[in-house]
Amino acid sequence: MRLKRYFSGEIVTLTAKIGGGGEGRIYAVANTDLVAKIYHSPDAEIAGKLSAMIARPPVDPGATDGHVSIAWPVDLLCNATGKVVGFLMPRVEKVRPIHDYYTPTTRRDLALRFNCLFNYLYLHRTAQNLAIAVRSLHDRGYIIGDVNESNILVSQTALVTLVDTDSFQVKDGDRLYACPVGKPEFTPPELQGQSFRTLKRNPDHDRFGLAIVIFQLLMEGTHPFAGVYLEKGEPSPIASRIRSGYFPYGKRRVPYRPTPIAPPFHILNPRLQELFVRCFEEGYLNPKLRPSANSWVQALDAAESALVICDRNRRHRYGDHLDRCPWCDRARAFLGRDPFPSREEARRQKFNPKPKVRSKDTSRAPAYSTRSSSYLPSLSPSLTIVGTNAHGFWRQLANCKMDLFLGSLVLMLSVGAAFYLNGRPMRSSPPTVSEQVTTPPVAKPVVPLWDKQSHNGEVVALAIAPDGSQLVSAGKDGKLKVWQLTEGTLVKEFAVEDVQKLAFTKHGSAIVVATANAIQIWDAE
Repeated sequence: MRLKRYFSGEIVTLTAKIGGGGEGRIYAVANTDLVAKIYHSPDAEIAGKLSAMIARPPVDPGATDGHVSIAWPVDLLCNATGKVVGFLMPRVEKVRPIHDYYTPTTRRDLALRFNCLFNYLYLHRTAQNLAIAVRSLHDRGYIIGDVNESNILVSQTALVTLVDTDSFQVKDGDRLYACPVGKPEFTPPELQGQSFRTLKRNPDHDRFGLAIVIFQLLMEGTHPFAGVYLEKGEPSPIASRIRSGYFPYGKRRVPYRPTPIAPPFHILNPRLQELFVRCFEEGYLNPKLRPSANSWVQALDAAESALVICDRNRRHRYGDHLDRCPWCDRARAFLGRDPFPSREEARRQKFNPKPKVRSKDTSRAPAYSTRSSSYLPSLSPSLTIVGTNAHGFWRQLANCKMDLFLGSLVLMLSVGAAFYLNGRPMRSSPPTVSEQVTTPPVAKPVVPLWDKQSHNGEVVALAIAPDGSQLVSAGKDGKLKVWQLTEGTLVKEFAVEDVQKLAFTKHGSAIVVATANAIQIWDAE
């Protein structure tokens, strides 16, 4: 496909298609470091908006380092009739969506496949570079509007690129080109449920979405409004919680508490904690209180400077306000799966799910670049990370559908047998005197092999191993207990809240745990 550049008059040749979406397709441009976006239905409004953007570009904070941090239009493209059908923008390579880096499982996969090595310092640097790019746009009067994890790309060295810039809100004199799209999970409460097509947004709205992305970067991908519902009924969607201001980490009482699998809020630098509360709680009623992009830049710079190296594992970085390494604690909580392992450990955890005793790492800490005043340079990759014990969850779940069925069948047969033999459901305590008196003589009670107070409260779920050697139980006391079935001895117990169902896999090597808002696979050993 051959098209003409509007301003220079040069003829360019579009080659391979490299992407696309609902609005148009992205093509490589022969013999250039540019790409072209060609719209499915171009119109005069698109042409006017792009012209205004090209005439007044923002300052790219990564330009001094030869990096494109804002993929801004550089020229219009016209067809043979002179109609504007698309635009040219810089090509960005070796980048991935930001969620690939803040999600532990995908971070681990990148480490294994591409030797992409991120640590907690890299996540701080990514957040700071993102805030710097947003600050540059706001300084020029542009509003992103649709802030979300899909239009932010990150390199392996923590450099950030904002894409889909043609959807930004642009003001050209008295003319406002609105951002017509938005993702509810990143939309501030005052805009929830509104139509974006003609809505005029301001920097306060971007600041809400920016804070969500930074929270996810530093909290292992956890959404700040995710949590466990504390009342009866079904929990509301994330968008509804945002509209109601239900931030579970704040000071205000809300019907949610933080997700148990998420890192504790206190691992964040105290200054960052303060900014999150100001944005999501204090800024709920007064959006003007939400921290600006520059406030995040300064706070993240201070938080990064306060990171220290763990004495036990030099790949771990944590704030100096903590008395011990939270990543070591999480590694123990996840049965030895280190959030920041070496590449060898990540490979071993992928192909050998049983946790191993880890020898102390003696690798040297990386020598990081000196930060400039305008834009933080990249970090040379030197550390690795792996996800939680839910590695390869969907693949494992697909492989154990029959295991789930068999485990459920065993549980159903066990309950059915109890009804048949005893005339009433199984229970964890002996029958009362009155119950023994009213039991018909012909229904001889079953004598328990072992009987004890197993949980402090109601037992909500049970599962028996296929070989009959183990039983796992969950109670409303937030405990999950593994028992040696024949002798009734307690093997181990863990804190797992809101368990709904339990099942062993076919060979008993793993236990599937369904909680109120997640599915986990535990190594039975």
